[in-house]
Amino acid sequence: MSVLRSLRRRVAGQAGYTMMELLIVMVILGTVLGAVTALFVQATNAEFDMNRRFQAQQAARVAIDRMRREIHCASAITPTGVSNSISVTLPSQCPTAGGVQTTITYDMNQVVAGQRYTLRRNTVVLADGLTSGALRSPSR
Repeated sequence: MSVLRSLRRRVAGQAGYTMMELLIVMVILGTVLGAVTALFVQATNAEFDMNRRFQAQQAARVAIDRMRREIHCASAITPTGVSNSISVTLPSQCPTAGGVQTTITYDMNQVVAGQRYTLRRNTVVLADGLTSGALRSPSR
């Protein structure tokens, strides 16, 4: 009998968590996990944006370098109709002319109204996602 009494006392005296305590802990855990998840999502988006900008800058560097070499070698440069386009005449001795006198056209087209530009060489896109420094927000 004393064993049974001791067992009942032990079962009745067991400490545990109430339903309210469990709910409070779950709400706090959900809030913390939500904040951590939002932080990781923002970091992933920032990395994606940084990679996109890096690729655009790299393409612009290569395109401007090619354009610079061709302009230095050119025998004539003339504006063509619009203010954001030029025609470059390359003599046959230029490395990119291919042994014959060639005329190529460089033009800068606006993709998004006042925000993004594309540099093309004879309708082939050399660089995309170019922006004007004056139009960029200070946070970028």
